[in-house]
Amino acid sequence: MRPIFSFMLLCFMIHVRSLSQTIDLTESNMPLELVLNQVKTQTGYSVLWNEMQLQGQALVSVRAKKLSLNAVLEQVLTPLGLTYRLIGKLIIVTGKTKVPPRDASAAPAKTSGFSISGIIINASGEPVVMASVHITGTGIQAVSDNNGRFTIYTKRQEQQVSLLISCNGYADKRIQVSDNQKVVVTLQDKIGLLQDVVVETGLFKKRKETYTGAAVSIGADELNRAGNRNLFLSLHNLNPSLNIIENNTWGSDPNYLPELQIRGNASIPNVNELSNEANTGMNTPLILVDGFETSVQRVIDMSQEQIVSVTILKDAAATAIYGSQGANGVIAIKTKLPGESNTPGKTKIAVKYNTVIQSPDISSYNMMRTRDKLSLERKAGMYSSSSSSQDIKLKNYYNFLMHDMTRGVETDWLALPLRNAIGKKLSMSFDHKGPLFSFITTLQLNDVQGVMKASSRKNLGGDVKINFQHGKWQLWTLTHWSSTNSRNTPYGSFNTYVKMNPYWAPFDDNGFPLRQLGNPEMAPTGFAVPANPLYDAALYAFNHAINYTFIQNLKLCYNLDSFFTCKAQVAANRGSESGSSLMPFTGTRRFTSNIFRESDYSYNSSCLLQYDAAVSIHYDNHKVKNRINAGLQVSVRQQSSHTDSVAVVRLLLPSIDSITTIVQRLQQGRQLVEESFERAAAFIATANYAYRNRYFADLSIRVDGNSQFGLHNRFAAFWSAGIGWNLHQEQFFRQFSAVNKFVLRFSYGLTGACRFQPYQSLKTYKYYNNAYYAWPGSRLITLGNDDLKWQQQKKYNAGMEMVLFGNNLQITGDVYQETTEGLISFISLPASGGFPGYIGNDGTISNKGLECTVDWQFLHNKSKNYSWRIAAGLTHNQNKIIAISPALEQAQQKMQLTPSTTPVRLYKQGYAVYTMWLVPSMGIDPATGKEWFRNNNGDPVSGWDGTYVQPAGRGEPKFRGSISSVFTYAGLSASLILRYRLGGQLYNQTLIGKVENAGLYYNVDARALQGRWEKPGDYAAFKSLLVTTPSYASSRFMFNETTVEAASLHVMYKASHTLSGKLGCNELSFSMTVDNIFYASDVHRERGINYPFSRQFTFSIAASL
Repeated sequence: MRPIFSFMLLCFMIHVRSLSQTIDLTESNMPLELVLNQVKTQTGYSVLWNEMQLQGQALVSVRAKKLSLNAVLEQVLTPLGLTYRLIGKLIIVTGKTKVPPRDASAAPAKTSGFSISGIIINASGEPVVMASVHITGTGIQAVSDNNGRFTIYTKRQEQQVSLLISCNGYADKRIQVSDNQKVVVTLQDKIGLLQDVVVETGLFKKRKETYTGAAVSIGADELNRAGNRNLFLSLHNLNPSLNIIENNTWGSDPNYLPELQIRGNASIPNVNELSNEANTGMNTPLILVDGFETSVQRVIDMSQEQIVSVTILKDAAATAIYGSQGANGVIAIKTKLPGESNTPGKTKIAVKYNTVIQSPDISSYNMMRTRDKLSLERKAGMYSSSSSSQDIKLKNYYNFLMHDMTRGVETDWLALPLRNAIGKKLSMSFDHKGPLFSFITTLQLNDVQGVMKASSRKNLGGDVKINFQHGKWQLWTLTHWSSTNSRNTPYGSFNTYVKMNPYWAPFDDNGFPLRQLGNPEMAPTGFAVPANPLYDAALYAFNHAINYTFIQNLKLCYNLDSFFTCKAQVAANRGSESGSSLMPFTGTRRFTSNIFRESDYSYNSSCLLQYDAAVSIHYDNHKVKNRINAGLQVSVRQQSSHTDSVAVVRLLLPSIDSITTIVQRLQQGRQLVEESFERAAAFIATANYAYRNRYFADLSIRVDGNSQFGLHNRFAAFWSAGIGWNLHQEQFFRQFSAVNKFVLRFSYGLTGACRFQPYQSLKTYKYYNNAYYAWPGSRLITLGNDDLKWQQQKKYNAGMEMVLFGNNLQITGDVYQETTEGLISFISLPASGGFPGYIGNDGTISNKGLECTVDWQFLHNKSKNYSWRIAAGLTHNQNKIIAISPALEQAQQKMQLTPSTTPVRLYKQGYAVYTMWLVPSMGIDPATGKEWFRNNNGDPVSGWDGTYVQPAGRGEPKFRGSISSVFTYAGLSASLILRYRLGGQLYNQTLIGKVENAGLYYNVDARALQGRWEKPGDYAAFKSLLVTTPSYASSRFMFNETTVEAASLHVMYKASHTLSGKLGCNELSFSMTVDNIFYASDVHRERGINYPFSRQFTFSIAASL
């Protein structure tokens, strides 16, 4: 650690030198302008003066030997009747008395027209380069130079003209100016799609211009245009570097959490996680809200009205300061601060109300109607038998079904569990800004109604943020609470309704759901008379959960001076959840599975408690020539969780009001208790150096300690280094006038991962379920490993950023390679040891790829107030398993040999994580109508065998991305976002489940009659209807994928200030958003198996007072 402290000591020495900055200057009878330029050269300050005031001034002399800046300025300006002001790094010279000119004849004659000049600076007093200055109502423009200066002329004779000043990364500003006026324009930072000001890393602020990390920042306006479902989906629409793994099983279920990834899979599941969903969170990025860690669920429930910007951090230079927590990338969310968008002494009230309509999207389903289904059954010989008695029964049953069809029985089973759901979102905020005390209070209601009946998610929450600032002290607090009530549909799986035959009537003559479908009395032996899935929904059945969250965050900042800032922060997070489900004994499961089965009841309760604390010091030297930004932080964290679960299956009660009802039945059920406890500590050091804004470098080091790992390896060090070059700041590059910005950057670093089980390095015991002579017993089930190490990721990243043609075309690109070594895995032991193995480090996985975005504003007219912009993003990731543990490879052999209609997920050396492994198919034999396969030697075989599986395709596309278009005119704006996936493969489960293996006793896909083998010589895609042996997963059902989705359409009208004022508002806007407009793919499969997808229509009104 000695180099770190030496570097920080160097920063402090530079700071002391800057505080005692002196000027050495000796000149005699020199023009004042030349003297001020000498001051500028020695101090790095920019100087602004009025040329009319300096014209005719006497020559000046100065003698300064190690004098301060103030002393030199007083010595030079006071005798001339001039004074000055210091604003950040800017010296503004003004006149206080009128001094006669040295030679009146030298004064210039007044010319016609306007001449305005000035300097453009940012909030820190630094000059803004390449800012556009436009005289409104004309085509006259000027651009600020490298010192932020500009001069603009017009022949108009008005008393005043209006200037519009704009620059990428800053908010536009309009000012009124007079002839020959010298102005100082201060632009405020604005976070945009390609931010050029500040990168919010969550811990420290970094200047984008000299930042070597791969990061993208997205502002609130872009997020609002990208959809209204949840923040992650909006980010996914805007920037493909954040990938949401599509879940075709759960569709639009409001209670399902998405699986997030940045730059592919960095971890793979362990032996005991192969057959469950425990591995879905292993690659989830770290999520921060205002610098504090939070959960995926909280962000999904969060109102987007609170969000100012979101920054996605991807490479080592951007994530190394988070060590093992940031191995999968970081999503840093910045929310509104008290008084940030308000004027002093005012209270701003903002309200936004959304009406949300969801419509089920079942366009991918193509099920048979009654006439077609009965025709298919008849052709398949279902109503013929060699036995005359059985044949008569079959014919009678067929006639009965035909009679029902003629009297109008045509049940649309897909529509029965679905609805057009109407929900609402309400967000209110009260923002007050005072001289010392500011606060913002936010209340939100998010009522999400799912498209399956009775499914919903209702969230009610609020925030209170308080900011107290006095002198150099600042205190910031956040109190957050929320309550979420989630209900899963009692109608069961949507797939159950899909397979119901349309000739089955669901209700009796009185409109009540039948318990059994069809006619059990007339149905011949072997015919399906299934339970009615609607019957259970009519009972006292439920499946719901309630979640409570309370968060208290506190930050205390002290500004030692203009260079040093000290900060301390503490956070406490408590979450609790309780859920229960009941299926009464009167339900259909008792009828279909076990006639003696009683009610099923389950109850679970969990509690999470987390504490975080950190202290840090930040140094920022604003010198133009040598700029240093550095920080130190020490943090600690403790997290504990506790879960109780109870399951009772012998409960002879039709309904339950509380858990006390089943206490007497606990001895016939099963109780499970789980707990976890984790502690972590970290030391962080980071620094950034920039020389004249041309060359810059980043260095970050973090030492992490975590109780999850072995006793001998509790601590690990992670680091990153990056370099960059602003070519557009070079003198030789300024000849390329079309290039406004050109940045090259490279970074390398080492990070880790810690999203694993908390006790994996410890010996673990398990209690026996039964007592032995009234005494409980336990047994050792897991061996400990004191040498368990951290997974380590080596990350390379090279990137470039270009801005062309007056900030109208922006291009960014990154190439990367990330290799994870020492995967946490199961290590096998010899059988003689008595244990199969232990948890250790064995395995390597890599990801490499590229990311590219292009943003082109091809129409732009500020005077007529319209613009049109098109943006496109593309990402490619190539995943490869370099090595895995022998135990994991052996554990997959049983999965490989088990016959299944779905592809087996295997993790094999040399292949990607998402590779689909299938038995190679040679197709349907034209002579016999049977499927032939190819074994490992390439020879044809007639039977399916799991040992023949080969890689058949990648489940992830080669390229994916988005294309967006935004058009604005006055207060009206419209945007459209498309997503695409190219070059991947998809396994069509519909073809094997609803066509090839179509169980004709249930409904099937309409394609079940197409492409069938019927007689020798037929070249067919599917086997004969008369072949009853099932088909298993093979390459015959794998297809290349090209998919395009219309993700979001957004239209908004923002009322003018005049109209808003007439309606009693400061701001007023109306908007409409449509999500998931259409989905087009060359793989025709059913989407949303257990829960369908949906289209969402959102109508919003927002106002502020």
